[in-house]
Amino acid sequence: MSFSFYLYIEIIKETRKGRLINLKQIGKLIYLSFKFLLKISAFSDGRRRTENIKLALSPRDS
Repeated sequence: MSFSFYLYIEIIKETRKGRLINLKQIGKLIYLSFKFLLKISAFSDGRRRTENIKLALSPRDS
């Protein structure tokens, strides 16, 4: 399932609940769907992959 498709479904679910979507909620949905995709990749590729992603996402010291 592609990232944008998953995000689209999440936005539809939220609007069906009758909530007004604002930018903060969209940001939260993007974050949650990204976490969801990280879990999927962790299951498919094992632990090493998640460690690499964590390293890539951690803030770099300049």
